[in-house]
Amino acid sequence: MSQRYHDDDTVQSHRPNLKIDYETLFHTLQVEIANYAHMIQSVQNLKRKIEDGMSEGVFDAEDLNWVDHDVQLLCNQKTQKEHEYQQKMQIYQTSVLKLEQIIDKRKQILESADQQWKVFDNRPNLLQNFAQKNASLVKLIEQGKKELNT
Repeated sequence: MSQRYHDDDTVQSHRPNLKIDYETLFHTLQVEIANYAHMIQSVQNLKRKIEDGMSEGVFDAEDLNWVDHDVQLLCNQKTQKEHEYQQKMQIYQTSVLKLEQIIDKRKQILESADQQWKVFDNRPNLLQNFAQKNASLVKLIEQGKKELNT
């Protein structure tokens, strides 16, 4: 592998950190969704106890309304997190991941051509053009990353 492919900062320095950020982001969202599901289940269990207690006169309709309201809030929050997760996963899969795959493929093709035909020894301006294009693709990846982190 030619040293020049390591010198251009278009692929190597950005991607490893992006992968870790994505894994952490998606794991965090999954944990938050699971936490909401657990809280919903807990409040629904409390609701059953309150309903049992109503027949004994320990709780009244107001108590039950509070619990119903809380369940609804938790369900809404869980739905929002699920929607956020789906949106961010779609951004990742359709743009960021696709662009990363394009950059990898471009790099493989260019390295192969250079090794086979020594194209860039005589045409360094071509290498510079491809490096600039890769850099613009990396910028698009960075924009996608910012969208995922908002």
